[in-house]
Order: sequence, then structure tokens, then C-alpha cells
Amino acid sequence: NGRGRRMFGREANDAAIFQAEFKQAQLMGYYAGGEVGPAVDEDAPDDQHSAFLRGNAQLQGFTAVYGLFLVPQRHAPSAPFQRAVLYGEVE
Repeated sequence: NGRGRRMFGREANDAAIFQAEFKQAQLMGYYAGGEVGPAVDEDAPDDQHSAFLRGNAQLQGFTAVYGLFLVPQRHAPSAPFQRAVLYGEVE
């Protein structure tokens, strides 16, 4: 893996950074040969919208991609709302 000890001085650097930021999230990953993404010139101005124009994609290496899947949790209505419903103050 190119993003390992030789690049960062420790193993699983990307996983450690992820876990430090998202302490409660579980992490799963795999090694890949790269990803398809926009080509950005190092000398491009700060306004790099041109990187996202059609036809400007190339194979990127040495990248890390994270995706978070959030599952909404069902919460009980508050006590004041329940009372309002009970007494017909809310339809």
C-alpha cells in the first residue's frame, strides 16, 4: 500500500485520522488501484472550478476516500408536544 508506513511514518494513518474525527463511526475499507477524479494543475489559480468541467477526469493514485452512511434514529415526541396533542391544541 503506497499510503502506508513509508508515506506517513506509521501504518493505518488514514484509519487513525478517520477514527480521531469520527469516534463513534465504524470504519471499513479496502485497497484499490486508484480512483477516477478531476485533474487539477498545481499551478491552477485558487478558483479551481475548471477541475470539475466535463472531460477533465483522470486516474488518481495515492488517494483516500471516505463515505459516511447515516441512519436516522426515531425519537419520541417531546412531553409538551404530547400534551398539546392530548388536549387538542395540535391537529
